[in-house]
Amino acid sequence: MQGLGWTAVIWAVSLVLLAPGGPRNVLRTGRIGLTKGQWALVLVLLGSHSFASTVSAEEVLANPLVIERIIRGALSGLALAIAAPELIRRRSAFRSGRFPTLTVLTLYGFVAAASSLYSVAQIVTIGKVFELGAALSAVWLVTLESQDGSRLKDTIRLVVLLEAALLAVAVVGFFLMPSVFYSGDTRPGFLALATMGAPYGAPNGLSASGALVFAYALAEAFEAASSRVRLPWVLLAVVGTLAVLLSSGRQGLAIWLVASAALLWIYRRTLLIILVAPMTALLVWLNWDSLWGTLTRDQAQVNVSTWSGRFTMWDAAVQALAEHPWTGFGFGAGGRFVALERIGADTISSLHNGYLEALLGVGLIGAIALLIAVARVTAWSVRSIRRRSDVAVTILIFPLLLRTLVSLGFGGWVNTELVLFACLAALTDRQAARRRTSVSV
Repeated sequence: MQGLGWTAVIWAVSLVLLAPGGPRNVLRTGRIGLTKGQWALVLVLLGSHSFASTVSAEEVLANPLVIERIIRGALSGLALAIAAPELIRRRSAFRSGRFPTLTVLTLYGFVAAASSLYSVAQIVTIGKVFELGAALSAVWLVTLESQDGSRLKDTIRLVVLLEAALLAVAVVGFFLMPSVFYSGDTRPGFLALATMGAPYGAPNGLSASGALVFAYALAEAFEAASSRVRLPWVLLAVVGTLAVLLSSGRQGLAIWLVASAALLWIYRRTLLIILVAPMTALLVWLNWDSLWGTLTRDQAQVNVSTWSGRFTMWDAAVQALAEHPWTGFGFGAGGRFVALERIGADTISSLHNGYLEALLGVGLIGAIALLIAVARVTAWSVRSIRRRSDVAVTILIFPLLLRTLVSLGFGGWVNTELVLFACLAALTDRQAARRRTSVSV
């Protein structure tokens, strides 16, 4: 509940500041400038930043309708109420366009909905499917609101900037409001004894979000036509970097390094090969012991060797999957209510691997549809990056794929990563349609 309140206030201020014409225009007209599809997405994402207290799977099933989940459902319902009538009104557009990637991702959503019939935690699955349906409906509406995909790019930028606003507040709050923005983690952080957290995000989530914002901002900075345009993106990249360092998440650091290497390879290849890569390797070699101590954060060797227990969770997931490989145990339920419950870790919300979470939730039938979408989006993103086309958007595939490998990412219920991935899927289809049109002309 507290996370939802913080997010709502920060995003409300951000939307006013980001509105066309600025705050003065908002005060005069009362309109912020978002399309209906974008409003629906903001509402869905607002609900995803609400956190319920950490309880066991048994306690969740005994009392699933806590206030946080009710509010999340209400926000998704409001988003669906905005998107559904518009989709019905624009239904002719479905027949006039080709959307193979977004369609196969929607098929994944239908399989998730069907899994509620046999889910081991039906009310949990129904709630998560409802959120997924609202998110996909909003993405479909944004897709139909623009024939050339420009609205999708604007929406991706909007989502990234809203996440950046949360990070900026957390970074400032870390220094000015430690009682709110310290995570309570007893392990030392990368830069300080304390680790940054927030009412709306755990340290690992803030770290990964910081790396994603950094990747987008750095690509925009490289593409900027002037120093005046470049400066805000550089500052945003600094905010993302500070979020990674202060939250002390190794997954965010890994994403930051991969994104940096990829962008330097694209824009400053000579600098990367001659200076950055050799100097980085030399510094790591000379300071290996201290760097290793910082990265492990005084963690026990058994936790380091098992990736903070991930290998144990993943092994439990593989064993459970063997029982129902085709259908899984229900969307959003297989991980926590089956695999993690069997090893006594059912207070953890997910398997920390979105691909396994999808497999255990909807089985091979649903996961294959998701992986087809992943393959199409990845192929388009890599081609676009090689051509230096829409790099700020397409570079996001690296943070999304890596985040899904070591956390939930887009391989489960609704969050920022899933919304961004769905927008990329829609953009993949729009760009493919543009290429077909140009070729035919």
